[in-house]
Parts: sequence; C-alpha cells; structure tokens
Amino acid sequence: MVKVGGYTVELVTADTKEPFKEHTAPDGKIYAEVEPGMDYFIHVSSHVRGVMMRFAVDGVDLGYRDFFTGSHTKKYRGSWERRDNRHTITALHFNKTRLAQGVTPDMLTGKVEVHVHRLGEQFYEDTHDRVSTSLTADSTSGGKKCIKSTSSGSQSFGINPKGLTASSKIVNYRLGKHLRTITVNYCSALGLIYHKILPRPPDSDSDDDSVPVKKESVPVKKESVPVKKERPKRAKRKRSTETSVATAGRASSGEKKTTAQNNGEQVEMVTVQKTYSLVDLTGDDDVAEIDL
Repeated sequence: MVKVGGYTVELVTADTKEPFKEHTAPDGKIYAEVEPGMDYFIHVSSHVRGVMMRFAVDGVDLGYRDFFTGSHTKKYRGSWERRDNRHTITALHFNKTRLAQGVTPDMLTGKVEVHVHRLGEQFYEDTHDRVSTSLTADSTSGGKKCIKSTSSGSQSFGINPKGLTASSKIVNYRLGKHLRTITVNYCSALGLIYHKILPRPPDSDSDDDSVPVKKESVPVKKESVPVKKERPKRAKRKRSTETSVATAGRASSGEKKTTAQNNGEQVEMVTVQKTYSLVDLTGDDDVAEIDL
C-alpha cells in the first residue's frame, strides 16, 4: 500500500481483494510482487473530498476519471465501460510476454499510476456508451515488457450510476489542478532480484545485471566398466612316484622286476610306482589329472 497524504493506492487480487505482497526498494519505491496469469483491481481510497482521480497502467491512460465528492471513500477500479447507463468494472490481468533476448530491468517491471486532481468546473453532458482504453500486449509505452497488464480479466462487477439529472444528463467535472501522482510498481520475483530488492539465489550464474540463470546440474551417467574376473589358478594334480626295492617276491601290478648282481649274488629288484592325487583347491570337479 502506498499512502500519500489522505490517499492510498494498492493492487489487490480480483477474487479475494487481498493485497499483493509488497517490497520497499532502497530508494523508497514500492513494488508489488505479482505473478503472470492473475486478475487484479486497483484499490484506491481518499480521505479528501472534492478531488478526481485518473488511472494509467504501464504509461497508458485508461481514459476515464473517478470523482470523490465525499470523504472516506474507497473504490476498486480496472477497465470501465458504460452501456445503456449501466457501469461495469472489469479486472485487469497480469500477462507474460515472450522476449527471447535483450531483457533489461525496466522490461520486468510495470507500474500503476493514480493522478489526483482538484475537481474543476461542473458541467452536464448527454449519456452515451463509453469504454475505457483497452490494454493489450502492444499498448504499453516505453518499450516492450516481459510482464504487463491487459484488459483481459475475467472478474467484473456493476456499479450504480451517479450524477444523473431528471433529463438523463450526466454531471461531469473538468480537470482541475494536479495535486499529486501516486505510483505502485509491480513485477515478478525476477524483477525484484533485478532491482536488488530480493537477493540473488545462491545457484544463479550471473555477476552482472543480465537475467539470472539458474544453474542446473546435468546428471552424468556413470558407465560401469566390466572388470574381468580371473579365475584362481587351480592346483595341478601331480603324480608322485616312489621307488622301493625288494629283494624277493613276485612283482605285482604296477611293479617292475629287474635283476642285478650284488657281491656276486643275484638280487631281484622290484620298482613300485604309486600315484598320489594332490588336493584340488579350486573346488572344480572337472579337473583332469596331469602326468608329470
């Protein structure tokens, strides 16, 4: 809420009339934190009688005036039209535009201005249909915007016409002396960061006034490298041969009988071969014996 003298201005949501969260910049300017896609009204109040207000959004005059002939008056304003003496107020809409490059801080910020004037000379005019200025994506002044207001709100309400005479004339007032202009800026969280009202996120990749870019961690796919397992070396089976000598007896299977002379005596020598299988440490059953 911006309060100057006996006047207040704030931006509120169209459905609940709740004010948007506001932030104060180091230079004292008020910024309403808004998001694209929301409808809103301009909520004004005056504790001063005998004044009129004009409304401008993003530098575009809405083209109508509101009279405050009494004190302590509050009103919700947006787009306005008069058809068959029926007055309708329609919410404004925060719209996001697409800008690929060249974004500057002023493009991220919009503003609502309320110009306060004294009531001028009173006069009468015939009734006629009238519609306020239409706000579109291209109607802003001062260049393109990333977020801006349009007249495409979906919320509306009717108001009772005042100041009609018996002859269906409208009581009107000429524009009097300008008293003051009350400004409420609006922007998204990105705009608040630009204006150094909110701190940059710790993962932003920007050291200047360019658009903060959030670092995104790119998942790196870990590729598992197959490691060839070497089978443990198997213990080889050996044949171990013992040779024993017998002086007599008949050679059995696996024995080899030979005859030699010992001190003139004939001695029969029997060579006995025995085969031992060593323990297989691998646990494999298909290991063949190897003769050495």
